[in-house]
Amino acid sequence: MIKKTLPISFLAIGLFMLSACGFHLRGTVNYPDALKTLYIQSTPQLNAFANRLKATLGMYHVTLVNSSKNAPLTLDLMSDSLTLNQITVGSSQETRDYSVTYTVNYRILNQAGKTLVGPRAASDQSTVTAQPNEVLDNNTPRVAGAKRTLEQKVIYKLLLQLSSKNTLKALG
Repeated sequence: MIKKTLPISFLAIGLFMLSACGFHLRGTVNYPDALKTLYIQSTPQLNAFANRLKATLGMYHVTLVNSSKNAPLTLDLMSDSLTLNQITVGSSQETRDYSVTYTVNYRILNQAGKTLVGPRAASDQSTVTAQPNEVLDNNTPRVAGAKRTLEQKVIYKLLLQLSSKNTLKALG
């Protein structure tokens, strides 16, 4: 009997300790009511990112509209950048590490087009290792894969910024 209840007891204690320290699962954001109806504006370059963001916002029950006239606020995705920097130096016979950074610049506009928040940036980075004699640039499959992963991380960071006290204060 003790052998069966001991693992359950440890699990219950562990879950209690996690909840007591404020732990929450990644992806859970308390999305502010001020941003529950939103128009997403983006450049053609950012359409893929905007579509992923819209899908994520849908999980938070945000109503997305097709025109800035139908929303009190517009999330304007202004630009993005992907930078690739070599962080280790090696010969052609050694692997090299590169830092890949993805950044999205955005702002929040009211219905009249006035900037209420921003411009701000949401950014994340990861490391990609190049094999001997491999040349990396922004279009290689390894970097493109890192970008897709970074896009999701940047979306999460953007959502955290949108739900921050500073953002809520700026929105009034």
